[in-house]
Amino acid sequence: PETLAASLLSGCKNYSRIRRLGGSLFEATDWGCTLDAGQPVPEKTAYAGIRAHYIRPAEAEGPNTLSCQVQRVVEDVFSTVVMLSTPGGAPLRMELSREEWTACQAAGPLRVRIAPESIMLLREQ
Repeated sequence: PETLAASLLSGCKNYSRIRRLGGSLFEATDWGCTLDAGQPVPEKTAYAGIRAHYIRPAEAEGPNTLSCQVQRVVEDVFSTVVMLSTPGGAPLRMELSREEWTACQAAGPLRVRIAPESIMLLREQ
């Protein structure tokens, strides 16, 4: 999708307003972090989106990682939905297999990574 509305219609639950920083970098203002899109951020980009199954646990601090607080865990038959609170305060929905969630559970903050190729750069309209 190229617009926020199309992204929402396609089922994307995670999006943030952005502020372009130059080149491939942008600030995801709702998530409270700086991300690298891996490609130049077009001038008309107003939002970044990420599908829940593309957010991955990260073992170490690095590019495109952020430290979140686990707010709620919902066990499904085949997967686990983890609702996170980002440094900027906006929610982030992560979906993992039950095995992946069991392997990464830990007390305290959960560090996650968003791969540049998984970021959707979206126009307002």
